[in-house]
Amino acid sequence: MDNTIIFTKTQLVTDSMLHFSEKMGNGHAQIEDGVLTARVVGEYSAGKTRVIREILANKIPEKYLPISSLEAQTRLQLEISYGQTDELYLIEKSEDYDEATIIEQLAQFPARAEVIDYSPVEYRLRLLIDEPKFILAKGDGYTEDNQPKKLFLIDTPGWNSGDDALAEKDAHQYFVGEHNLAIIYVCHANRLDGEINKAKLDNFLEALGDAMFLTGKAHLHIVITHCQKDSQQRLSQRMKERVLQQWQALYFEPEQLELKIKALDFAEMSEKDIEDFRTSFWQELLNPVGTEKFEFTQSYAEQILNWSDSWDIRKTIFKQIENIRRMEKILNLACIDGQFIQNMNMTRLLGLSQEKIAERLTERWLRQIEVPNIEVLKELQMYAPLFEEHPLYEWWNKYWLANLSIMSENFNKYIEIVENTIRLVTPDIDDLQSYLSKNISPEYFKIVGCVFNTSFDLVTQVIEQQMYSLSLEKFIATLLKLSVLQSRYEDHYQHQMANLG
Repeated sequence: MDNTIIFTKTQLVTDSMLHFSEKMGNGHAQIEDGVLTARVVGEYSAGKTRVIREILANKIPEKYLPISSLEAQTRLQLEISYGQTDELYLIEKSEDYDEATIIEQLAQFPARAEVIDYSPVEYRLRLLIDEPKFILAKGDGYTEDNQPKKLFLIDTPGWNSGDDALAEKDAHQYFVGEHNLAIIYVCHANRLDGEINKAKLDNFLEALGDAMFLTGKAHLHIVITHCQKDSQQRLSQRMKERVLQQWQALYFEPEQLELKIKALDFAEMSEKDIEDFRTSFWQELLNPVGTEKFEFTQSYAEQILNWSDSWDIRKTIFKQIENIRRMEKILNLACIDGQFIQNMNMTRLLGLSQEKIAERLTERWLRQIEVPNIEVLKELQMYAPLFEEHPLYEWWNKYWLANLSIMSENFNKYIEIVENTIRLVTPDIDDLQSYLSKNISPEYFKIVGCVFNTSFDLVTQVIEQQMYSLSLEKFIATLLKLSVLQSRYEDHYQHQMANLG
């Protein structure tokens, strides 16, 4: 007796799980561009560049900083987001939701004259820096999947520079996006009451009320710069009253505006003060999307939870198991008291042609198995492909569908045998039940005994009865464990049967 067990089925499952592991990779989730933006707007020389530098903890390399805060910058928007390495690009991108096309990588922040020929409607600058705060760990709230997405902080050209007509245009055209997280409005304390700022604020608030925000509520963060400590509370209150008054004058409801105001002077702030400002700024900005920190190395469970809906196999599996149960019900009804078409005999078919006999028997057979028509039987298909990119692609094909196909193919073969047997019933047959039993029984008892009453069938029962409410990562883990156990059992069973043979 050969006691060597050949783990054929187990090896297939093991190989498919290795493929799963390779597809899952080393835990580095793909970080894609998102559509969510936070724009920084304000008057020329209001201090926008300084605000951006401070909230980014001076992570922008010197060579990529705008040339001077005292001169008008390029008309191109500067979108800042996460990158593993610090890089600056000139890109073609009209709308926030458009895919960016890289025109060239820049060695340093360009002077105005260097990009004067590029339309600000079609081109932007893109700066990537190693700042994980730009990574939205659970997605940007707009796309269907939960894959990590990049948030873009967009620095816009300042108005009232004297030589940039575009920045003077209506705020609807330039200073709000299609998918806004928040707008950061920067103004100089000394010019708070200026006529240009007042008029621009009115126009800006109108655009803000019409814009689309993630939460459905406009999020406005106002930073008053160059504001000495003794004036901060007073100017903050004045700005708050002005904004709310104008907001309501535009017929917007106060509860539709989330307003945050900070008055400060970076020149007189300590390092701790600036750090506190930075911390509170990011918390307030990211609050609508969650401040969960992105983990660069993710467990399988974390990665699975970030799968898109199209990768969630639970619905498909439960539908397939539902079809299995329908097949089993049909088989249980297929032979009642040893009869494959109960209470039918040739006497009841007397005088009918072969064609009419087939019609009558088919009708009685379908009634017995509680199926309205043949088409319903053909709809019990078990095949459902996965994307080749899916980590479970190999397991799905080599284990799951392989076992389902055995059930499906044998069931379909049985149905065909019944149909053919009925079709060949002629008026000269003496004993109908003997004829049906002789032609149908072998295939029927084979499928009942060797296909449906199997260890894999038990696996489907466990899934159906105990796994319905499991979260996706637990469902996948349990499913893979069950497949290993079932395949090992089958290998041991086949070994024993061969030796007993």
